[in-house]
Amino acid sequence: MSIIHNELGIDESKCQNCGSTDSFFDPESHHWMCRVCGCCWMFDRDDPDYDEPDDELSLLDTDGVWKPLRELK
Repeated sequence: MSIIHNELGIDESKCQNCGSTDSFFDPESHHWMCRVCGCCWMFDRDDPDYDEPDDELSLLDTDGVWKPLRELK
């Protein structure tokens, strides 16, 4: 499965593998599926956790050491 970043003008129903527009969106699994080649893809905004902050983000502290964000709070 491919995860694609949403961009203006992108045809979400167009298969990223074969170019067919004979596809469908499954609202339960939040992914698109091509009826021609069987390829599955989703867009980052369709991920239920898309808007949640990532506790595993790292930031460079003042000592030049990468530390997990949760340690810098």
